[in-house]
Amino acid sequence: MVIGRRESSARAHAAKARKRMEVPRDPEPRRVLDGELLCTLQIHEASGQVRRWVVRQGPRANNIRVTAKNREVVCGWDKLMRSLRKRLALSKRVFD
Repeated sequence: MVIGRRESSARAHAAKARKRMEVPRDPEPRRVLDGELLCTLQIHEASGQVRRWVVRQGPRANNIRVTAKNREVVCGWDKLMRSLRKRLALSKRVFD
């Protein structure tokens, strides 16, 4: 039996609709509380040095608190990634 393109598409849409109905969802997105742990970034450098940043939710929805070396900075993910790129990306790497 050969299934036409429209029939298989309709079956796929029906299966997705059934799956959506089976999974209960929250009525609205959950707000992450200020200070809640989001992740820990840890980098092992080739020199053997280990750097660790603890990332927590900031006071606003688009802010994070980054703690490293007993110093805390409130910023956004973009600023954190820009600063990491400056520290980690080198134009030339020389290994002995």
